[in-house]
Amino acid sequence: MKKIAKRIVVLGGVMMLALACVGCTKNSEMIEASNVSVIIGNCNNNPVMDCSIDELAYLMKAAGSSYTIIGADGNPSLIYEGVVPSFEDKGYTQTMLARVQNSMKADLESKIMEATPRAPETDVAAALTLGLRAIRAREAYELSNTLVICHTGISTIGEINMIECPISIMDIEQSVAMIIDKLNLDMSGIHVVFYYLADVRGDQTALSSEEVEKLETFYDELFKGMGAESVSFKKRLALDETYNFPDQPVSCMPTEGVKSQLIESVSAENVSSEDEVASLFKEGEGIIFNEKQIAFKPGTAEFLDENLAKEALSYVIEFMSKNKNFELLICGGCAGDEGIDVESNYVGPLSEERGEAVKAIICDELGSDGANITVKGLGSSGPFHKTGLGLGEEAFVNRNVTLLSNNSAQGIQILAE
Repeated sequence: MKKIAKRIVVLGGVMMLALACVGCTKNSEMIEASNVSVIIGNCNNNPVMDCSIDELAYLMKAAGSSYTIIGADGNPSLIYEGVVPSFEDKGYTQTMLARVQNSMKADLESKIMEATPRAPETDVAAALTLGLRAIRAREAYELSNTLVICHTGISTIGEINMIECPISIMDIEQSVAMIIDKLNLDMSGIHVVFYYLADVRGDQTALSSEEVEKLETFYDELFKGMGAESVSFKKRLALDETYNFPDQPVSCMPTEGVKSQLIESVSAENVSSEDEVASLFKEGEGIIFNEKQIAFKPGTAEFLDENLAKEALSYVIEFMSKNKNFELLICGGCAGDEGIDVESNYVGPLSEERGEAVKAIICDELGSDGANITVKGLGSSGPFHKTGLGLGEEAFVNRNVTLLSNNSAQGIQILAE
């Protein structure tokens, strides 16, 4: 009898432990519901949105959560919104539940990745207004409110116009006070999480460490001045990819002591006469021939079509024939980003060989020895290179050859490096 009683006690203890463990597993998978607005910089010069950030990665597991995704282009708009449903009464197994949640997560991510800008530039103030309005519309007593911003923080139009007033010269105290008064937004009870601050890409020149610190201070004081519950800047490494929408350009903010050289170059497709070539060279600007004008066979310095290359260079050749002593600099460029998807010891020589191939065409057409023509291989970097475009179709702009004057400010700088 004692043995039976002992077994019953032991079995009872095992069952209680098992039940306790089941409860623990269930609770560990429960995630607190929240009310979230996510502002993404789906526009040029911003890194492509990484949907694995915590606020999105676990969202579909938090039943009852409401969410709004907003694109921060020149005319901010709603990308997607919804409420995470509860499946508590559906009788789903953990496997079935995970399958449904993953399906909803994939749907959300596809909406984000497919979103394109509706207008040029980027208006952070307007996106902020829209994001806060969405939070207030879905506000509920039992839900925490979170505003997530995935953007470089550089706003080019609207109330926060960093083209007219770059961060390097901004009076933060006065600017914050004016914007708070103008926008009249209430952020009380809202937690702000900021990703990718100052992680600029594309044509935008990198910010100095002082500018980065000042940009963070600006947004920190702005949000806290509007009553935000908390403000945190996540130093998460962004994806390598960069948004690139040629039809929706975004201006570049002037940076401290550095002028973006990209604005001193013109695409060859916009040059239609020898006179324009003369004018551009006189003004110190470069002419960029990308893959659409002069194409090479992959991984070589052999032209895809040499006759088309000659035709593209015809106005430059005409200019050189009239200015035989003009000192021309030819800079070759390749796709990719050095140290990420290409190596400098490969693209450096290749870019120089492509520059030499262009020089050969000009010299052959002029019957010249090319003593007044210098070639420089820039690899996958330099003032005419757009970072973050990788090696795909969008990278055609980096498979380029740029022509400019040896004696221009740009030319002197390039040759000095």
